[in-house]
This record gives sequence, C-alpha cells and structure tokens, in this order.
Amino acid sequence: MVSRLGHASIHETPLEQAVPDGLTEDARWQAVEKIANSEGFRRSVRLREFLLYICAQYLSGHEEEITEQNIGHRIYHRRETYSPAEDNIVRVSARQLRLKLNEYYEAEGKDSEWIIEVPKGGYVPHLRRRQTSLTVSHPPQTLPGKLPRISYWALAVVIALVAGAIGWMIPHRGQVQSQTSADNLITAAFGQSRTSVQVVLSDPVLTISQSLENQDLDLTQYSRGLDRNLPARIAANADATRLWNAVTGRQLANIGDVQAALRFRDALATTQLSPAVIMRSAANMNARDFRSGNFIILGGADSNPWVQLFSDDHLIFRFVSGGPNQPLSVIATDARSGKQQRYSPENGFGYARIALVPNLTETGRILLIAGTSMESTESAANFCLDTQSSKALLAALRTTDPAKLPYFEALLQTNEASGTGLNAKIVDIRLLKSTAD
Repeated sequence: MVSRLGHASIHETPLEQAVPDGLTEDARWQAVEKIANSEGFRRSVRLREFLLYICAQYLSGHEEEITEQNIGHRIYHRRETYSPAEDNIVRVSARQLRLKLNEYYEAEGKDSEWIIEVPKGGYVPHLRRRQTSLTVSHPPQTLPGKLPRISYWALAVVIALVAGAIGWMIPHRGQVQSQTSADNLITAAFGQSRTSVQVVLSDPVLTISQSLENQDLDLTQYSRGLDRNLPARIAANADATRLWNAVTGRQLANIGDVQAALRFRDALATTQLSPAVIMRSAANMNARDFRSGNFIILGGADSNPWVQLFSDDHLIFRFVSGGPNQPLSVIATDARSGKQQRYSPENGFGYARIALVPNLTETGRILLIAGTSMESTESAANFCLDTQSSKALLAALRTTDPAKLPYFEALLQTNEASGTGLNAKIVDIRLLKSTAD
C-alpha cells in the first residue's frame, strides 16, 4: 500500500487515519501533522488536505503522483479527466497554500525545526531544517571521528559551485558554423532531435552526505530526500550544522558538469536543427521525467542515482565499491562464461563508462556518462565531444549514420593530471538493443 492518502478519498479521511505507512516516526511527517493541526490550517480545510496530500506522496516516495490533475481530482472533487487548462482551482489554491505557510512560520511556527515550502511553478513540497545555532557545552575544535574523503570545511567550497538557477535553458552563443551531425558522439546522438536535450547534473550534496554518513543511498532513499537529513556526526557541531543547512537549502552543481553541459550546447548549436540544451539538477528530477525526451546523465549511481533506472539490469560494465569512501572500480561480466574482470584506477588514470540507451518509453535517447572519479567523468565527456575519438567509436559500431546509431555501452580508460580529466581511449565496447531492430 503506497499510502492511505494516495488512493483513498482524502477529503473523507481524518488526519489520525491518514498517516502514510512507515512515516509515523519520520520527523518531517510529524512537522506536517503539526502544521495541519495548527489553528490557521484547521480553519482552511481544503488547504489542509492539499498540504497533507502532497507531503504524504512526497515522503512516501511517490513524487510522480503530485500533479495538478491528481490534486484537482482528489482534493477538489474534479472529474478524473477534467482539464486543468480550463479550471485553475489548483493553481489558485497553491498560491493560497504558500501564503498560509508563510503566515504559519511568521506566528505559530516561528520556532519550528522543519520548514515546508511549495516552490512556485510546481506542487512538490520542499522540506528542510531551519538554519539555527546550536548551544554546545564544549564546542569541539574538530568534528568527531575521522572523515576519510571530505572534511566538513569542504562544504564551504561546494557553495562556490552554485550554478545559479539550475533548470534553465542555455542560450546559444552567437553564430556558429554548421557541421554534419556525426562529427562527434553528442551531435550524432542528439543532433537530429526536434526537442530539447536535458543534461542531468550530479548532486554534490548526495556525495557529501554519503561521505559523512559512511553509507550509500539507493534511488528510493534518494528520491525521498534522505540525503538532505542532517548527518549525525556533525549534529553536535553548531558551525557544521549551520553550514549543512546552508548547503542543503541551495541548488548546487559540480563545476565540471556545468562546463560539460555548456560544451554540449556549443556542439549541438552547430547542427542543422540546433536543439536547445537544458540543465537540470538530479535533486529536482523524478522517475516520470524520463518517460519522454532526450537526456544526458552525468555521474554514476553514487552521485546521480537516476542512472540506476537504466543501468542496474541492462549494462555489462558496472561500477562497484569496496565500501563507503572507497574508490570505485568497474567490473565486466562475460555473458557466456560468467567470468568477471575488474578494472581498478591507478595513479594518473581511471575508467569511465558511456552508454546510449532508450528512455523509459523508448521514445527518446539517454546518454550515460560516468567515471570512477570526477576527473574520469570529465575525460569521458571530452571523449564524447572529440571528433577523432568519436569517429573511432562510430567505426567500432559500424555506422556513420546518426539515424541508425545503435544502443551501446563502452568502457574507456581515462587520463588525468592535476585534478583535471584529459583524454580517453576505448577498452571495450558492446552493442545493446539496436534502434534498427
């Protein structure tokens, strides 16, 4: 059962019977209940039900259910097939809900630990801890325990990687010379697209959270926002807590991912159709987004869990780790013998996987680019944009016609120097389902 709010008539379900399964002890849901029971929301029954519905779906991992259509049908008794374009009840109510939440936090909830927001332009709630100063009897000079890959002061560095407003369309720069759509892998895969190409950037907050907690989060946990919870090992440090709240309250991006997206834009601008490129943060995605359209997903499952939708059951080259905070390796399993070969990074070089796969409805293409390190991912992106490297890959795939570009996966050996990803070369390549099949 997803949640009692997900399939029951919410307007007929009292609060005490509407607790989503498994969330009774969740501090975020307790905060939702507290708001719903406040004086202001008890006087606004429909807004109370609106808030309960979207928060229950979000916290239960069913963000895809939070649509204008569903809210109108379940909360405002509209027909299941009603047209939101002709009836704006949900949009109007969403504005009222935002105002009602502001009123709550200015008065009754001014000291609340959790802040619940409904960002403009959508209905998916955002839950975050209030930025606050903690009183510590004897503030430690350093964090308790050793942090293997990242110190908490590195969080401050991440703030410098803010990409402004992720989710914007990247405009083309001036006039560019037209070229054939097979000059590199990016143009070969997407140069003939009549729709935009969305570049899904990896999530620095997830990487930091996993390092601090010494555990890896899967896609289900990530989609529920568990990576944004305050890590236990910094909860006793007031400065670290304030910094964590500042980081999780922003949209962050790895600067290497942003630079790659800009280069993808420039490459596609040279093609005849010149499809637009849109940057999106992994933190703002949901599974339904991948049902249509073309995407480039940057990073592996440790920094961009959405790759799990397309790699876990289908690809031969898989990233593995010796444990939290341990370097990644790649394992290739022979389909016939079942034998495995491990590719482990060494000083100066690593490994990366690039794979072209269909979206969830097989109506568009998705290019996965991930390495054993950020530098390896950068090298793989360089490979996809390099004319000679791409020609070698297309030759191995036995095609020069972008319309007949097959689905494939390739293992690359990458080179790096001074923390910068350089070139890459093909180690192995495998065909997947062909677009011509």
